[in-house]
Parts: sequence; structure tokens; C-alpha cells
Amino acid sequence: MTPIRMPFIGFTYFLTRPYLWLKPLVAALFTWFILCLAFFLVTFYAWPPATEAALPYTWGIFKAIGIASIVLLLLWALIFPLFLVLSFESMLKRILHDQGKQPHNEPFFRGLKNAARFLIKTLGRRLFWPLLTLVITFTFPPIAFFISQIGFGAIALLDGCELSLILRGHPPQQRWAMLKAKRFEILLAAVSAGILSTVLSLTLIAWIFLLPGLYVGALLWTESWSSDFNATT
Repeated sequence: MTPIRMPFIGFTYFLTRPYLWLKPLVAALFTWFILCLAFFLVTFYAWPPATEAALPYTWGIFKAIGIASIVLLLLWALIFPLFLVLSFESMLKRILHDQGKQPHNEPFFRGLKNAARFLIKTLGRRLFWPLLTLVITFTFPPIAFFISQIGFGAIALLDGCELSLILRGHPPQQRWAMLKAKRFEILLAAVSAGILSTVLSLTLIAWIFLLPGLYVGALLWTESWSSDFNATT
């Protein structure tokens, strides 16, 4: 599985297996509702006055969308990760069971502690995308939304890969080494996810299938990581 194809494979896998839908879609719908609400509120208050000339007005619209995207990325990077990990864990375990594999189980509070620790450890990567979107918003606003979608993908895949490696039984130091070794490929997958997310954003509701689909894609992708990692060490 290549990084470019991975988001599409995960999205299709989840979309074609309705028995996986219930809990992940409720979580994704809740996330979608909060993000949409925040997006429209920030865009409304950042919208340029209609008295401006056509070109500055259009530029101001792109800037308002960019500012809203920054707020969404901050929510996505700092608030939602723990919620989504807890919401999607049972879905990934079900997939592993379907494949005849026994997922590694951690006590609830230990898992929550590890997820919080991972969030702090990757804080720099998470904040990079809102900062990049901020720079783009005030330099070339038309592409700010797309950059933010790549950021969404990068953060979701980072958390999805970490959770997948936990369920596959890899210890913390090995998980971190794998994520570092695969960082460029995760970025490529994030670009692909950003393209898919931008397209699905036009349909609004279809986006809620993408979010769990990225976690599913991460689980399927990480199956080959052990052999790749061992071959390079």
C-alpha cells in the first residue's frame, strides 16, 4: 500500500462495511458539527465589509476562510485527539479480529495517559499546521483552506498510526522510531488525504466517512511497518 493510495483505501474500506459505522459515525458527526459551527462563526465575524472593491473583497473572503481554518486546526490538533482515539479504538479492534489477529489491550487509564503523553510529545508537529495556515492566510489566502486540509490529514494520520501501532502490540520506543522513520510517507499520505478531504468538504456530510476512514487506512497501512522497520535497522 502506497502513502498516496492509503487514504482512498481506508475511506473505501470503511464506506463498504456498514457494520463498522455506528460508533465511529456518531463520533465523526459530533466532530463535524463542532468544527462546522466554529468554522461558520469565525468566518461570519471575519467576513470583509461589502463596501470594499471587488478584488479586496474577494481577497478578504479567502482570508476569512483561512482564519476560520486556523481555529479549526487548533481544535483538531489539541482538543479532539483524545476523543477520537477513544471513539475509534473499538472499530480498529473489530477489524483486527476480522483479520484473525488479537489486538493488544491496555487498561483504560493507561491508554488515556499514553494518548495524552503522545499529544504533548507531538505538540510541535500539531502546531506547525495552524502556524503554516496562518502564514499562508496573510500571504496567499486562496490556498489556505487546502493547506489546512493537509494539516487535518497529517494530524489524523499521526494519531491513527500511533493507535494502530499500540493495538498491534509495539512498545512506545519502537512506535516512536517507526513514526520518525515514516514521517515523509505520512506527509505524502496527508497530502493525498487533504485532496480527498477538500473534495468531500463540498458534499459536507460525506466528510464524516473520511475521518474514521483515515484511521482504518492507518491500521491497514501499519501492517507492513514491522517488516519495513526491521529491514532498515
